[in-house]
Amino acid sequence: MFCVFDGGLSIQEYEVPAPDSQYLITDNLRTEFVRGEGMGGGVGGMVYSLKHQGSSIENPAIICSHANHRGDVIARSNASGSLTSFALYEAYGTRPYEWGDDPDRQKANTKEEEKDLGLLNERMRFRDLETGVFLTRDPIGYADGPNVYCYVHSNPITQFDPLGLELAVAMSPAETVDEYIANCDVLLAAIEYLEQSGVALELLGDIAEWGETVSISFNDSDDNRYIDADNTIKWDSNSGLGVGENGDVQSAALGLAHELGHAAKDKAGIDQSAADVVLENEIIAEYETPIANELGEPTREHYSDINWESPDNTMPDSTTFINNTETESNGEAEKESPSVPDDDETGD
Repeated sequence: MFCVFDGGLSIQEYEVPAPDSQYLITDNLRTEFVRGEGMGGGVGGMVYSLKHQGSSIENPAIICSHANHRGDVIARSNASGSLTSFALYEAYGTRPYEWGDDPDRQKANTKEEEKDLGLLNERMRFRDLETGVFLTRDPIGYADGPNVYCYVHSNPITQFDPLGLELAVAMSPAETVDEYIANCDVLLAAIEYLEQSGVALELLGDIAEWGETVSISFNDSDDNRYIDADNTIKWDSNSGLGVGENGDVQSAALGLAHELGHAAKDKAGIDQSAADVVLENEIIAEYETPIANELGEPTREHYSDINWESPDNTMPDSTTFINNTETESNGEAEKESPSVPDDDETGD
């Protein structure tokens, strides 16, 4: 079977033709998967699959998926509503009881299962279903704790791990699933970049121990701030701060680290609702500047040391995270003064 993925999620399956077959693989479409929003990383998002017979793609059979609170696909039904399969799941995804015929590979957490190997494809890495541990190291290093092979802190009853991170990507009502998946990929790239800094790793680990989920809300309006009322970071992943006298630009990832610093202060019980320049400068000194130095990025001495903001500071991947592209206006870089944070909000 040959699978086609889009944004890390399976969308089609093809039957691999025999070596002497006159048909191309595109003539052997067997299954199409239709997904909804889900809970991130495809968890709980499978709506139904279309099963094609022979070489025709007309009149496919419809198989609907039904999942529990963790995204485990516990049942399938046909177009008439009749149950075609049912399964009971144990903590790490093994199934002690199954009934009926379930041809789809999406099982525990709606992830593809390699049945012959006993492995679950958790998108970033594979997990062994019997032992409940990942086969490879955590892509964000020690940010989620000292055990880089552990799955959801060994608490799979009430938790699942769509991306392998303690950060959740918020989804706006107007956002498409593809946009949401793209934002998840951008966040992962930012984390992969930041984890090259020891200070950033400690910061991420500190937040991971909090027990609270920090949500990342994406925007494209140069709006970076932390809202302590609901532990949300508003982040423009395409905008960096212009600092210093040379027109240098910090990466958008460093801006994310600054707001994560606010989350760490919130965890420590420091009031964020009346944030002032003193607190901002503390975060710059404790987190932003040390991380910038370790990553070779420009720094600022004070919160107000901003010359201009660049909405073109894009981040295609972790190796080319900094793109110092200036915003021009009449031949000169536009300069903006830092705004005063609103109540319950801290920014830049």
